[in-house]
Formats: sequence, structure tokens, C-alpha cells
Amino acid sequence: MSICVPARTEILISSPTVPTACLKATARTRISGAGKSSSPVPSTSVLLSAPSSVSIRFSGRFSGRFSGRSSGRFSGTGAIRGAVPAKTGGRRGFTLLELIAVVALLGLVMVFAAPKFEGKILQDNRDKAFRWIIHTVRDTKLAAARAGLAHILHLDVDNGAIWTSTAGMSEEALAGREESGYRLPEYLALEDVEFPGGERVSGGRADIFFSARGYADKSAIHLIDEDGNRFTLLIEPFLPRIRRFSGYISLDE
Repeated sequence: MSICVPARTEILISSPTVPTACLKATARTRISGAGKSSSPVPSTSVLLSAPSSVSIRFSGRFSGRFSGRSSGRFSGTGAIRGAVPAKTGGRRGFTLLELIAVVALLGLVMVFAAPKFEGKILQDNRDKAFRWIIHTVRDTKLAAARAGLAHILHLDVDNGAIWTSTAGMSEEALAGREESGYRLPEYLALEDVEFPGGERVSGGRADIFFSARGYADKSAIHLIDEDGNRFTLLIEPFLPRIRRFSGYISLDE
């Protein structure tokens, strides 16, 4: 069976205004629209047995019988069966229980993830402070050797301030260097600065000298964070790099 459906179909049915128990009427179907048809437009006879029931018989290339009631449901030998319900296209929203479950899950994730995230941030900031000290010591060594002039690394143990100066610098220039010096973050502090022979500076200012040839005083800078973790930065006289250790490492060890 081949079926060709036009783009628009118009069916004209004439009937009396007052329905009866058994009413016969003859109507002619007029079909117009885009598309090709394999046969002329068929004639249609309509049998109205009741106001709510309609029977339509087609004659021509496509034949079939359709019967239906006012609900719009159809059945027959054609390829189309039943009415297609309209789609709203909307989506079902979240229920209150689903929203509560999502919020509870997010809260649980934050409880376990927040401490690790905060610890990671503190560790990164602490490492930045260590890198600044290490780079400053290295650059001060190189600057002293290039200029042929002694340089000094100053460490204010009480206030966590670090700055550099050169030999023969005026008091005003020294004050400016101290004012613009580096400040350790709040969660990191200088515990002491150790020199050979067991000398330790645990308060006030400690000075580490770099000679005009680039040699440095052997020393150990001890730091401690707010959790009580200790760290040691070891300065060697002839080595350009500073060694970093976890824990309190003494020069005598």
C-alpha cells in the first residue's frame, strides 16, 4: 500500500443542524496542498449514526475505514492509530528532599575538604617565604662578589623582618632598607639564628656578613610555624645554595 499525504487537507461536511438517531448525508471531500498524488481526489460518503459517532469510507487508491467518538481516538486499517498527546516540553523541578540531600552532601564534602585545602594554601605561602629567604641570600652573595663590597643580611627575630645593606651605608639609608624590608607571614616566625661555637640570637637583630669575595658567615636560620613545625635554613660559607631541612638542625650536629 502506498500513501501520499498532502501538506493541508480540508474536509467539508454538510449536515442538518439538528442531529437525529440515524442520519445520512453525502459530502464531497476537497483536498488541496503541496505534494504529489497517485490518483485523483476521491469522493467521500459520510454516514452519521449519532451526533458523537462518525463513520467515513474512502474510495480510491487509498482505502480504509476509520471510526471514532468525540474523544478523538481513531481505529482502522490505516497506518495511523490513536491520537498523539500534546507535549509541554517542560522539565520536572527538584523536590525539597532532593535539595536537602544536595545541600547536606555539599556540606559533608566541605567538612573534609576545607582543612586539606587550607593546609595546602598555608604550605604554599610558607614555601614562598622560604624561597624568598633562599633567593635573597644567594643574590646577596653574588652582589657582594660582583661589587667587591661587603653586604649584610639583617634578621629582626622579634618582628620577623629581613632586609639587606652594604658596608658604609648611611643611617638614613639603613632605616629606609629596614622600612622596606621583607616581613614574614603571621603564621611563620624566626625562632633564632645560630652561629658557630653555639652562639644563638633568639631576640633582637642578627647580622650575617658576606665578604667582598662572596663568602658568607656560616649560620643556621631556624623558623617555626603556628603549628609548632620547625625548619632550618643552613648557610655555608663557600656554597652558593642554601640547604633547607625540616626540623631544628644545629650547626654542631
